[in-house]
Amino acid sequence: MNGQKRIAIAAVFILIVVIVGVVIAGHKPGVAISQRYIVPTTFDSSAAFGPNTLVTSNGQAIISYNYVTGQVQSLSQSNGPENLSAIISLSASSDHKYVLFHLQNVLASSTLGAKLTTAGLNPAEDHWWILNTNTHSLVPLPDPVTLAVISGDTVYGLVYDNNGIYMNTYNSDTAKRMNSISVPAATNFAVLHTGYLLQTAAGNIVLTKDGIVSTQIYKKANLVGVSPDQQSMFITVANNSLVSLLQVRLSDSTPTTIADSVVGVPVMNGDTVLYGTAGDQSSVKNNTDLHTYNMATGKTLVLNFAGNIAPKAGTDPAPISLVGNSTLIYSDTSAKYYLAGNNLHTLPSGL
Repeated sequence: MNGQKRIAIAAVFILIVVIVGVVIAGHKPGVAISQRYIVPTTFDSSAAFGPNTLVTSNGQAIISYNYVTGQVQSLSQSNGPENLSAIISLSASSDHKYVLFHLQNVLASSTLGAKLTTAGLNPAEDHWWILNTNTHSLVPLPDPVTLAVISGDTVYGLVYDNNGIYMNTYNSDTAKRMNSISVPAATNFAVLHTGYLLQTAAGNIVLTKDGIVSTQIYKKANLVGVSPDQQSMFITVANNSLVSLLQVRLSDSTPTTIADSVVGVPVMNGDTVLYGTAGDQSSVKNNTDLHTYNMATGKTLVLNFAGNIAPKAGTDPAPISLVGNSTLIYSDTSAKYYLAGNNLHTLPSGL
């Protein structure tokens, strides 16, 4: 082999090494998403509910759906299609005994309307309800609650009324008010063992134990949620047109950036956050890419949709809920809702 051939071969080898290096350097760890089904708009309000299972509404009842086996189980009595089709928020207790949901106005003549009238509440107004999945009973919260969360056997509700702003606690079985404290005006909150994290009307995150004394944790941020060990919170922060997802240690307010160019509203399931970013950061060319961040492992994974189900360019997939490690519900600009993941059962008819 003459010298020129050796030089040519060496040059090609170097070029291959460089190309491979660039590909490896630009490749981000990801998880393949091989299946996707269009789901009813009621899946807009859904939550994880145990292994391979989510909880949502089919318009007539609160149901659990195992997306691997296809099994559907009714958790509440059927109340007619006019009653549970307008749920605008839904969550479940960690032991799956209770489901908390926010329901828009119902017919006064319906079963739920009668419950509200008996409780002295107006069926034409929005109300929060607690479902006991063991007894299949539904009870409404008695106050004008704007936002509620469930933790253990207690429901926490942020209440605005003519007398002020309060954080109330309610018994999950009876919905009876147990305690109440005055709090600053807030648009979001999370429950801690030591008190409450409030996103104030001014956009700051504060910690309060009694509603009187508040400690500012972070300025100008949107609260996403709190880690299961309650050692950190997740927030989004805007810097001009750039939005970043941060994990903030609560003990000293130290932030760690998880992602920049975040679009939409991140959602949490246990120790994992699902979020979208602008730009082409995966093998799928689209305006928005979806990722998960696991706080236990510290790993970020991009969700790589198979070519035949990849979101079309410009449809901007938006996270709705994370119902499994890599099973999610998302929507797009076509106003459709999708269940995406792997090993998914074909959607049962009438779901």
